[in-house]
Amino acid sequence: MFQLTMQDNEHSEQFVTPSALLTNSLFKEGVFVSEVNKCLRDCRQYSRVRVYRNLNKPSFYSIMAMEGERKGRVCGYAKSIQLESFKFIVNEKPRLKILKEKRRSVHAFCDGIITDASNETQHVSGQKYVTYNPYFSGSFFEKETKEPVKPGVYNAILQGAGAYLLP
Repeated sequence: MFQLTMQDNEHSEQFVTPSALLTNSLFKEGVFVSEVNKCLRDCRQYSRVRVYRNLNKPSFYSIMAMEGERKGRVCGYAKSIQLESFKFIVNEKPRLKILKEKRRSVHAFCDGIITDASNETQHVSGQKYVTYNPYFSGSFFEKETKEPVKPGVYNAILQGAGAYLLP
């Protein structure tokens, strides 16, 4: 079973929260605002997004709106993102270009529904950890076993260099 544990600094004890909540959620009344290219943009909770690691700030993920007036544009940044009903996607042609030129570019992402976001690293235990490296494989893979992730629809918390798959 998935458990998200947080440290309560005031009482110095750990407690478990429902999987739908991240520590210090950025969402307030279903929206959070980020500065993107010196403009303020809003990210809407429960909207369809594409999420990928930010190439300039690797501890952050970029969130691109896939619906609404900002479709196709980055609408926010966060260190931890909870996605539901998403697919792992790798565009093979840009990946081959990366292998040839040894130059990074965005070509792999998760496409799904954003349910929560936070700028704090979440403490997740007991879940499969999935990552991606274009030089190792053309697909996302389990970090421990190196087995490719099977095509499908997933729920996860994305943070660091990968995703913790949720039941």
